[in-house]
Formats: sequence, C-alpha cells, structure tokens
Amino acid sequence: MVFFAGPKPGERQRSNSQPQARGDGIVCEFGHKRAIVFPPSRWVPLAKKEPLGAGLVRDHVYGVNGSIIGGLHLLRDGRVLYVAARLCIMEDLTEGRHTYFDAHDADVLSIGYCQARDIAVSGQQDPLGPACPCALVWSPRCPQRPLAQLRSFASRSAKSVAMAGRGDNELMDEVSLKMITAVAISCTGRIVATFADDEQKTICVYELPDALLDAQSAPEKPMVFKQPIYSCSTGRSRIDVAFVNPLDAGDPNRMRFVTIVEKQLSSNVMKFWDYRPGGKGEEQCMTTSNATFGKNASSALTWCAFCDDEGFYLASGNNGHLYILSGNSCMSSTHVTIGKVGLGCVAMLTESQEYEFVVAASDGELSLGRVGEDGPARPGGRRKLGNRAQIGAKFSLDKLPGADQLPKGMRPRWNNVLVLNQKTGLVLLGSENHLLVLVDLGLARGAQRRVVRVLQVGYNGECWALAHHPTMQGLCASGDSKGVVRFWDTVRKRPLANKTYKNDFPVYAMEFSASGDLLALAQGEGMLDVLFFPSLERAARKRISHEKDAEGKFERLCDVKFSTPEQDGGGYLACACWDQRVYLLRVTRTSRKKGIDAETDPTQFIPHKTLKGNSSSPTHLMFTADGQYVMSNSKDAQILIWKTCSGERMHSLSMARDARWPQWTCILGWPAIGCWQTDYDLTDLTAVCQTAAPAPNGSHYIAAGAHAGDAHGTTRQEMTISASSCTAFRRIPQTATSA
Repeated sequence: MVFFAGPKPGERQRSNSQPQARGDGIVCEFGHKRAIVFPPSRWVPLAKKEPLGAGLVRDHVYGVNGSIIGGLHLLRDGRVLYVAARLCIMEDLTEGRHTYFDAHDADVLSIGYCQARDIAVSGQQDPLGPACPCALVWSPRCPQRPLAQLRSFASRSAKSVAMAGRGDNELMDEVSLKMITAVAISCTGRIVATFADDEQKTICVYELPDALLDAQSAPEKPMVFKQPIYSCSTGRSRIDVAFVNPLDAGDPNRMRFVTIVEKQLSSNVMKFWDYRPGGKGEEQCMTTSNATFGKNASSALTWCAFCDDEGFYLASGNNGHLYILSGNSCMSSTHVTIGKVGLGCVAMLTESQEYEFVVAASDGELSLGRVGEDGPARPGGRRKLGNRAQIGAKFSLDKLPGADQLPKGMRPRWNNVLVLNQKTGLVLLGSENHLLVLVDLGLARGAQRRVVRVLQVGYNGECWALAHHPTMQGLCASGDSKGVVRFWDTVRKRPLANKTYKNDFPVYAMEFSASGDLLALAQGEGMLDVLFFPSLERAARKRISHEKDAEGKFERLCDVKFSTPEQDGGGYLACACWDQRVYLLRVTRTSRKKGIDAETDPTQFIPHKTLKGNSSSPTHLMFTADGQYVMSNSKDAQILIWKTCSGERMHSLSMARDARWPQWTCILGWPAIGCWQTDYDLTDLTAVCQTAAPAPNGSHYIAAGAHAGDAHGTTRQEMTISASSCTAFRRIPQTATSA
C-alpha cells in the first residue's frame, strides 16, 4: 500500500490556521498544548504550500500472531497466508515478497481460506470507539479492499442475533459480538460461518453470491451483509477454531465442520456441525453432535485433520494422545509423547509411501507415523484390535541440520502445521510463542530432514524499542516489554532469530553508539544495560534512578542516547527517566583490542550530571551534532536544553535555533510542527524520525508514528509499529496510488 502525501477524502484534516509569531519565536500547538519554538535564523516562509513529493509504502513485516489456531493457509498460487496484528500477510516463499490485506481496524483473531474460489475470510477484535467487530471477505488476487463485510443487525427489541428476525434494516441496530474468534468457509466458498465471543457465543452463517466470489477486482465500496441467513447460540464456551470437512467439495449446498472450544477447558470440547441452507420446499437446518470417546482417555483437543478419501479424522489432545475418529466416535487413541506433554497439531501426508501423518508436540518434538494395526503382543500381553496411530519416527528441530537458525533458548510450542509439498514433505510449522519455521521432513528419496529457514519470529510482549545500526547496512534491533531484544536483516528481509538477548526488565528504548560497537538499553525499574556488539556481552549494568512510584517500583527509563564520540573515543550517554530527570553519564574508553573480553575491557560509564527542570516525565532525548547540548521533550509539551559539559540549563530555546542535529527524533520542536494534527493530544504522537541522508532532490523527510495508524498530511507520513511485530517502510516517489 502507498501512503499518500495529502489527506484522503473523509479523513481528519490539518488545521488551516497558521502558527502565531511572538517576537523571534512562533507559538505552536502540540497536542492542545502551546509552546514557543524558534525556526533557524535564515528560515524564510514559502510563498505557497508545496506538496511533499514522496510517500511511504509498507515494504516488509517482521512478526506473526502465533496464537491463532488454524492461522496458516496455502494459497492457490503457492503463497502462504498468515496474520500479524491487523495485517493478513501473503508471502512468496521463493522471493520473500510480501503483499497485504490491511482493511481491519483492530487485531485479526481468525482467518479462513477457500482455495477453490481463492476467497479468504478474516475476523477481528472489537475496535476502539463505537464500531462493532465484523468479518471481512476478501480475495488474495485483489487485496486492496474487502469484497464484503459480514455484520449482524437485530431489531431494537431483540436482545441477540439469534432472536433477530428478517425485518426492516432501517429500524435495526448492529449487535456487538465482542470479537470474532473463529471463521469457517465452505469448500465451494458459498457458505461462511463466524463465531463470536458475545454472551450467547453466537454462530452466524452467511451465503455469498457468485458475483462476489468471481470478482476479479475489489469494488470501491464493499457489499455489506447486515443479517446472517442463520444464527444460533453455542452455549457458554468460546469457539477457538473451526475445521471444514474437505469431503463437501462436490456439494455446494452443504457445509460440515468441526469446532474446538477454548483450550483452557480440560474436558472434551469437540463438536461436529452439519449445515444445509435448504432449497425448494426444504428448510435450512443446522445439526450438531458431540464427539464420544468411550473408554479412550479424553482431554481438551487441540487440532483436527481430515483424511480426504477414507472418511476418518485424526485429532490431537493436550494429554499427549492422538485419536482416530470415524463420524463422531473415537475408534482408538495412542499416547505419543512422554509424560504430560501435549500435542499441538497434526496434518495428513497423502503422497508419502512411508508415513501418513505428522504430529507436533507442545514441547517442540515432531513425530511421523501411519495408521495401522498393532504388531504382535509381547509375551504375557494382549494385542489390541483395530487400527491405531503407529509412530515411526520422532525428532526435534534442534537436532537437525540448519538448527543454528532457530532462536536460542526458545522451546517452540507447536500449534499450527501446514503441508506445502506432499511429495517432499516440506511443511510450515507455527508455534504459540510466535515462530514460523520452514522444515523439510525428508520424505523424498535421498532427502535429509533439515530446518530450511526461520520465516518469522515475533514478540510475546509489546515492541517499544527500535534502533538501526549506524554502520552495518540493514541491521535493525528491537526490544519488547518482556525484556527480549531481537535483530533483523532488512536487506535480506529475514529475522536474525539465532541472535537474541534476554533480560530481566522491559526494554523501552535502545541506541547504538556512533561506531556501532555498543548497544544501550533503557529499561524498567530504572535500569540501564550497555552491551558490546556483536558479542552481546554486558559492558555495564546500572540502576540510574532510585526514585520510586506510588506502587513502590523504581521509575522506568524511557529513552537513551549516545552523543558523538570525542577524540579520545568517549562522549556522553543520556538517559531520560520518568522521575522527571535526565541523567548524563560520561563514557570513557580506549580502542578495544582483539582478545579483550567484557570483564577486562576499559570502557566505563561514569555518572556526570543530573539534569533537572522538567515539570513532568521526559519522553524523548537528542544531542546536538557536536555533543555540546542535549534536549528533552516531556509529557506536558515542555522542551528543555542543557549544556552537557556543565549541566547548565539554557533558559531560552533561541540559543539553539541554529544548532545542528544529526537526526531529528523528538516529537516536539520546530522540525516536528507538521506532524501534529489539531485533534491529537499529547499521547497520540509517540515517535518521530528524520531521514538519515538527504533524498535525491536534497530534501529531508520525517516519518511519525501515531496511535491512529493513518497515513496522511502534507509534511509528514504516519505509521504504526504494532505489538508483536515490526513494520519496515521504504520511501517512494509520489507517483502511484497503490502498489
């Protein structure tokens, strides 16, 4: 998607009022707070407003939502479909190229796909504001806009969708379904079922017309389905996933599926559904039945896999058992794992001569097997009759070639498996802790089991910190609220999953030194960590602030910056803290020699000055290019500047109006005026970054990250870095409307 330089129709507009001059300064509003800023002394206003001439396009996304069961799909053209935050990502595994469906206004919680019609359905979380959650119908062949919205309206007298009648839509209100936890689309694409997490745990069934299914381009306005053709309540348990029966591919008027409810429940929670829309003289009906296990050990089930031609199912349980079911009855079970380790997912291998299925455990182990009768009983034992799951091979990814690509210290909890190539055994594995791995099971003759590559790795917490390496092109680091620091190769567009640093405190900001051999982490509890790079050995750990908040915890560090190093290789390190202070540390070091480890390295971080004067917590820091001054922004729109050598506060911002800044990263100040909209408050704009080098026409651009997530304005572009994922953008000329 291309982000436009100007506001789109219907979006929030920037105020036409000009900033007011007061002496040499200009009074501007930053989030409804007025402040005086000083333009450079040689600044001359433009005679007329000029277009920006550039925009931002989403280039690549790092991260995946691994908590979505059944969240991996193989598209008709060979691409892979998965979810990260609000995005539905389609990735070409050969070229690593991403395309996106980004019409959701809240996190995507469920996704389904019909390969026969190349149609996808995705459900979302309840968005902010008065809007209600819905499911969107769209096509990977034209993902720019949705084809349809699946909503639920009811008369004002009805209390739920299930009580709603087919009445006048003008007299009906939309029912809040809280969130769409699962979706299912029939093999022919005509029937869609959505599962909500409202009080009734409502199932809504919709029928899609052929004109929508055969559309080759997305309409300007999507079709809105205000009422389902059928709805019912499922009871008290939330449905997490629905598996569609592939045997219905030849029957457009039938949809059978299996549902599994929230995994927190320990009892059997597997249901079989059969929906028929009805026809001439027939009424639509939905029948359901529970799975019966008899004497087999039952437990909360996690996955269901259908055999295409033999009419039986394989189901995995969190008690480590693999079940074989026919109809809704369990025929047998096999304990696959050791101890209390559960099974996460299972998939059929239809073209392998040796194995018929692959099953993944929650401890990261994989098993290959087939369905057959037990061998001869041991002396004194009894041989069980009937077909059972027979395990032929067990292995863990960390023992395979290519395992050095995996995240160190992470034990994958597999909950998704997608077979990409039935002949060779190429599979895509997804874990609950946000990991996507491409694995070759070695089913082809002469092939070897191996880890092909790590496709994605995400965060379990919110991603707050981001920094680019100053000398290694394309290297990026990020940190999250769980204290995990990861690294990314933005040139090859791959995560560096095997390079990870884990810490005890949340990471809220990070910064590389000018030479790139130090990485500073601003953390919770007032802690500062400085790491040597690339070894990630700890150079220093200090508690910078000893002030405690109302809960008795030390105040967090929210930003950290290195100054330009001086001739002796030193300089300053500034830390902004929520105790309303900025702490300056003197960096003393000599050139590191080969063979010197972290314990004997001469680098030291000595407290230099404590900078006071902020009336609220500082949020952003910047050094001037020569390192003589440091500036801070605070929560109450205060802009302060100090001398680094003496810690003296400059009483007028005009004294630094002509100062050179290496790269503007503060949300307040003269260069950031255009980033603020009239309806923003001080919490809306969270990050600002200036281009490191001039564009081809000699201009600089500023990208601003805001909670709104929109991209508009004439002097800046806006982007959102979502929790559990990072989005990389590249600047493009403003010549196209979409890409």
